[in-house]
Amino acid sequence: MSAQAPLIDSHCHLQSLAPDEREAALDEARGRGVGGFLVPATRLDEADDILDLCSRHADVWCALGVHPHDADSWRPGDDRRLAELLIEP
Repeated sequence: MSAQAPLIDSHCHLQSLAPDEREAALDEARGRGVGGFLVPATRLDEADDILDLCSRHADVWCALGVHPHDADSWRPGDDRRLAELLIEP
């Protein structure tokens, strides 16, 4: 019998859900066999929220940055802020 590879949701915007809805969504997905979640930021102002979520769940990882559709949210100094955030393990 071969081992089944874990399912990873490689693109889920959990930050768009209310905090209690995030937990419910994670629990439901885990119950269906999803073993990891990658949460991409669309704006830099989401970074702290996403990092907090990731720090509370070992199976949730982030991809920080700014989506081209939200490029108008980029402000002077954001390049330094992003570099600081990317040091976070």
